Amino acid sequence: MCSSDLLMYGRGSKAIAEQLKIPLEQAEAFRVVFFERYPVATRWLKMVVKTAKVYSAVRSVLGRIRHLPTLHSEDIGVAMETERMAINSPIQSLASDLNNHLCIVSNKVAKERGIDCYPALLVHDCIIFQVVESQVEDLKAVMKECLDNEVKSIGLSCKMEQDYEVGKDL
Repeated sequence: MCSSDLLMYGRGSKAIAEQLKIPLEQAEAFRVVFFERYPVATRWLKMVVKTAKVYSAVRSVLGRIRHLPTLHSEDIGVAMETERMAINSPIQSLASDLNNHLCIVSNKVAKERGIDCYPALLVHDCIIFQVVESQVEDLKAVMKECLDNEVKSIGLSCKMEQDYEVGKDL
């Protein structure tokens, strides 16, 4: 997880400093620079929290809803933690939904193209395929193509990167 991910997940300067093992002042400076450079991120974060407070829930880009009944808690610590959940949930659920759908679509397209593979396991943002060694590069190409198509189909303007590791055993 990079430091900008920490900001988008609602982490404050103290949490960022602790996780990255940097001085608090450096973490605070990073936050200032990040949000000055990406004002749309600031607007999005505020909009998510405001909407969550109105509905006591958040909705992901693909429609998944997370109810947040403790958002209006009288315990400020509980309310603040729930705000962080409100920020985190749309990001995490989109990543999960994309990953699950990518697994299904990639497997279907790979089979249509004669690639001998099957999805063996999904873990968070990771898909583990078993594939014939001579077709690894073909499967990578299919997965990249399918992810690019998925991102376009839901209207995201960002580019998604994929990392691949190849091994002999699960």
